[in-house]
Amino acid sequence: MLLSLDAYHWCAVTTVSIGLWGLFYISGWFRIWNLELQDCLVLGFYFVAAADELASER
Repeated sequence: MLLSLDAYHWCAVTTVSIGLWGLFYISGWFRIWNLELQDCLVLGFYFVAAADELASER
């Protein structure tokens, strides 16, 4: 499933993941939850997948 994403979805996953990582890093959650960049990539993938699922239902 992850490999079947097109360039638009890869761009969205990357942007959301880096944004989440930056938000967590600035807010201090990065140190509290011991998050790493790959954890944010997984979170970003799920956020984009959920948004895509919601958009396809409309």
